[in-house]
Amino acid sequence: MRECLFLCTSNGTQAGEVGCAIIGHRFDGYRACLHLIGSPGEASIPGILRILLESFADLRALAADPTYVRRMLMQASQKRHRVVAGMLAAYKDNAEHKGTVERAERELAAIAKVIADLKDEGVSGGLTVAERFKLGDLSLEQGFIYGDLSAHTHADFASIMARHLGKEKLQLGAPLSDQSFVKALVLPTFILLDSLLLMSKLAMFDETKMTQLRERGVSLHHELRAMTV
Repeated sequence: MRECLFLCTSNGTQAGEVGCAIIGHRFDGYRACLHLIGSPGEASIPGILRILLESFADLRALAADPTYVRRMLMQASQKRHRVVAGMLAAYKDNAEHKGTVERAERELAAIAKVIADLKDEGVSGGLTVAERFKLGDLSLEQGFIYGDLSAHTHADFASIMARHLGKEKLQLGAPLSDQSFVKALVLPTFILLDSLLLMSKLAMFDETKMTQLRERGVSLHHELRAMTV
């Protein structure tokens, strides 16, 4: 799969650049999942899978409509604006952080301009996860998986008790449940393979080589599914 990254070049558009970056992000997440399997950090895999699903939705939305990249920029800018504004509110009266506050004030002004320019373009603000999934045309099943992964990631009552309190003893470094382990093997592979189908809309590459890579990936995907039956 690593080969696909070096075969791809952005098609020169902002959407293409972001799309290639998402593919790189996807590959890093995939490697992280494989690296964590069998380690004490195995229980962290669902959090990575949750992030991969979100960026997968963005990639699909981007491939369907290149202007979606402007909404992504708006969302990121608004989030950063809230973070910097919060930091300023906390430190603006602290003389020890005068330099930091001044840099933050300049950053906040720059971000505000980006947001204003996007609004002038008619770009709507904010993107909820549900909206990202809808625009990315993700299935109801993938939405359900995301909800399950979110419960694990946010360590809600049920997930944290199941993870760390079994057989009336505190468990540390406990392995994933069988169901979560199946997701850890199959889901990131599926996401990578489906992403390769979208590459023609976002990047330039050797189509013959990419087809060969995808065929190898599909074979691997089937092998992984067979292992989890």
